[in-house]
Amino acid sequence: MNKIIKLTRSLGRLLDREPFLIVENDGLTINIEGAPKNLKLTATVRNGDVSATLKENARTVEIPRNLLTAGRLDVEISGFIDGNSVKQWHCEPIYLKTVDTGFEGHAEFERILARQAEIINALNSLQNKVNANQAATNQAIETLASIIDNGRVL
Repeated sequence: MNKIIKLTRSLGRLLDREPFLIVENDGLTINIEGAPKNLKLTATVRNGDVSATLKENARTVEIPRNLLTAGRLDVEISGFIDGNSVKQWHCEPIYLKTVDTGFEGHAEFERILARQAEIINALNSLQNKVNANQAATNQAIETLASIIDNGRVL
């Protein structure tokens, strides 16, 4: 399975936002785009307590099989000039989930966006209830004021 991580100022994101399937006999190759050409890149990949630091070759990183297990796959890209680290990119985590034929990968940002949509819907529902309560309160105040103005006593 080939995936592309697009680097921006300080973050890296999967270019393809769709979930993807890694079958058992297949691996995961990440192509890195967006890094300045004069940098030599190193990728540090972590899943749970297991990690590996990988030198890149033509901006392509092969994820070791021992890291392709269910869990959170973290990738950090470092850029070097003359052996000195000059830039780092923290990439969005990739969540790997076991399925019958291997693993399914999901970008964390998609989970965050889905959760954000749920929160916005709940907030909108609460706002509608507050508005309805406010309208009922305003109506009650107007009714009470009308009763007082007309001199009627309860």
